[in-house]
Amino acid sequence: MWSVLILTGHPELARRIEDVLPEGVLAIPISREDLQETLWTVPADLVIAEVSGPKDLDLLELCRSLQASCVLLGIRPEEELWEPDHRLFTLCDFVLKEPLSRLELSGAVERALEKRRLLQKLQALETVSARAAPTSLPQDLLATSHMLKEFARFLSTGFDLSRLTELFLEAVSRLVSPGKMVLLLQDLSSPTYRVHAHRGLSGPHIDRLELRGGQGLPLWFSTEGRILYHEETSSDPLSLEARRDMEMLQSIIVVPLIARGHLVGILGLGRRVTGAPYTQEELETLFTLGGHVAMAIQDIQLHRQMEYQKAYIEQILSGMSSGVVNIDRRERVTFFNRRAGEILGKDVSEMLGEDLRHLPSPLGDMLFETLQGGKTYWKHTVKLLPDRKPLEVSTYPLRNGDEIIGSVMLFDDISDRVRLEEERIRSERLDLLHRVVGWIAHEVKNPLVSIQTFVELLPERYEDPEFREQFQAVMGQEVQRLNGLVEKLVALTEGRPYEFRTGDIRPVLEGVVKDIKEQNKGNLNLSFKGDLPPVRHDPVQLSKAFRYILDHILSEVPPGSPVSVSAGLGTGPNVVIYISSPSLNMSSEQADKLLDPFQKGSLLDLGLCASRKIVEDHRGAVSVEPRAKGIRFTVRLPVSPKEDGDGKAEGTRSGR
Repeated sequence: MWSVLILTGHPELARRIEDVLPEGVLAIPISREDLQETLWTVPADLVIAEVSGPKDLDLLELCRSLQASCVLLGIRPEEELWEPDHRLFTLCDFVLKEPLSRLELSGAVERALEKRRLLQKLQALETVSARAAPTSLPQDLLATSHMLKEFARFLSTGFDLSRLTELFLEAVSRLVSPGKMVLLLQDLSSPTYRVHAHRGLSGPHIDRLELRGGQGLPLWFSTEGRILYHEETSSDPLSLEARRDMEMLQSIIVVPLIARGHLVGILGLGRRVTGAPYTQEELETLFTLGGHVAMAIQDIQLHRQMEYQKAYIEQILSGMSSGVVNIDRRERVTFFNRRAGEILGKDVSEMLGEDLRHLPSPLGDMLFETLQGGKTYWKHTVKLLPDRKPLEVSTYPLRNGDEIIGSVMLFDDISDRVRLEEERIRSERLDLLHRVVGWIAHEVKNPLVSIQTFVELLPERYEDPEFREQFQAVMGQEVQRLNGLVEKLVALTEGRPYEFRTGDIRPVLEGVVKDIKEQNKGNLNLSFKGDLPPVRHDPVQLSKAFRYILDHILSEVPPGSPVSVSAGLGTGPNVVIYISSPSLNMSSEQADKLLDPFQKGSLLDLGLCASRKIVEDHRGAVSVEPRAKGIRFTVRLPVSPKEDGDGKAEGTRSGR
């Protein structure tokens, strides 16, 4: 069982350390005052200490003096009030600095325990060697032990793969003095092992030599997982293939570098420079050392891969057309791409590391809400002061499990889009205005021509009774046409109040149909499907809505063409009124434009537009659809739960 002393005055840090310790490790949190007594009574394998000042260095020296073989891991606080001197890095095997993620802390603890295991192996080797040849080996073994300790220190602190493999080969050279050495490492992009470093090998093939996974030596190691001697290869195909690989590597012994059950690399050794055979103890030491090196190589490769992915992602984000800002849990900007600087008018170098309050409002507030509560924004439009620049903003929380560790914001300058939308709306309004004015001019011109003609003839023919009678009829008719035009325009505005009441709408429909028939304007057929429930409506205004629809149909069909009007109970519940004619035909596209005055190219009819507005003010809807024969207008009005028996007006305002 391994023992780990945790020396810190912060319970939160102690809890984080205990959480990353492997199973079977005894964690012992202690105070500074109890350190000396604990070191006298407990054999410590690893001491993890928070180092915040010179006094803590004195405690580390105490650890070294009382238990020289223990591994020391120092953790520096995020905000330091002192400048650490060289003693910190001399005393500690590992030095970390807050803030630390769980992954970083776990990796450091794992490396520290690996170093402790390696030191334990070295201590055992020193004991065995001292017993075997006490008069000739201690000095060489002491130098080798010192070299291995330095090498073990590098295993946990360095990320230079070339430096690591150089130290590894140097350690192997001092341990067993081979005449030739070769180290192969697996390629990250394929299951192929290529020569990474070698000593004493000759031949043009060495640098191009590679072993494929699933064949020869890699397959043998995957099956056996142990050291292979050249002499022990048998006659089976796999052994013969492995033997051939060893000959290509000019090796008589090959050692697998295995980490977490995966073959990371292969170490090949030629004969010793002294000609003596390799001992069992030496090979066991090499196997153990190779395992530690394999784990270090895996960590370095993982670190490189993460750095590459980070650089790749940052390169993509930097080239994005959207602004990207990222803050960490300390509310400081950790990423600020070029486009964000262009949109906000800020320099990228000035924003990195700054507090989020340096971001203009409300961007900083939105990032803070996402960081603290996990609130997300999706294409939310904001306007930045002082020039009210419009931005489209989205925010997302960055999580490590259930914990929010940061937030990121993406935003775009939509000034051009807003400007184009405003121009489109102005263009549509101007187009509508032109069409409305043109329609009004056309509708007004005909009555005015008739009125003007009769007014000009009036002085000459005033005494003619027949002329006066005709004048009176025409003037009344044309004035009525002008009044109808004014009524349609008024219906399109909010200027006229509604007199709502709840009741049956059959009298409204019957009155409209009767009025049209009396004027001999069409062949209308009115029908009702059962009793109609009460509807909240303004009889006068609703009559106009039906009349405008019927006037439009009658103006487009040949005289005498049949027009049907039917009413019944629909779903919703709604009262549904169908107005149709088999003689009026149009396409679906024309039907869609009929009730929409904003559709360019449509034949503007203010009567239909007024009908739609009146029905919508009654909380209803109007639609038109082409059928196999003709078209059909559909008016839906919501059913009201109560009927006014006295006919009183329910309101004098718009029903909207």
